[in-house]
Amino acid sequence: MAESRSTSRSAEQTSDPLLVHTLAADKAGKNTFVLRRAESADLDGIMDIIAASRELLRRDGIPQWQDDATTPTRGEFEQSIARGETYVLVPLGGGPIAGLANLVPGPDTSYNKIYTGSWREPDEPYITIHRVAASNAYAGQHIGSRLLAALLEQSLALGYEQVRIDTHDKNGRMRHLITKAGFRYAGKILIHGDSYNSRRAYDILL
Repeated sequence: MAESRSTSRSAEQTSDPLLVHTLAADKAGKNTFVLRRAESADLDGIMDIIAASRELLRRDGIPQWQDDATTPTRGEFEQSIARGETYVLVPLGGGPIAGLANLVPGPDTSYNKIYTGSWREPDEPYITIHRVAASNAYAGQHIGSRLLAALLEQSLALGYEQVRIDTHDKNGRMRHLITKAGFRYAGKILIHGDSYNSRRAYDILL
């Protein structure tokens, strides 16, 4: 892995109440990034990344986020920011958002039933990672891997030792990032019980 992780710092240990974790520069000396909770001022940048990610999925022939019912909306992000569930990865010295995701405490109703597999700790508390997206402005800087690593650290900081995530069958890029981060394939889930909207689900114990 090209990047390294510094010792995590909780929001209470920093002067910035939104700052969660700092990721050290990679071996090539590229940007140092910080993970922090998103603010309302981040909304334009977030929606730009979502729009670009949606187009990339379309070009790759992946039906994820390709209809109004499943595409994350500005209103939904406004609500998740207000709840403190949306996180952004940004350069330490300032600059556009590099990546984003939602970190949402369970239970998640879509995870209540799993097919062709099982959760390792089905009855224990967990937190879920959703809506992972990265900016192509930082190509080659391992933003997806850095983002997932920081989110796992934040999950522990929030008191969760089990993290769950899912992605579309055809999303090979995301599947690679998930397994690279240490997640185990658990089985298939249905989004809102829709048999035509299944996802590959993963878990990790920290």
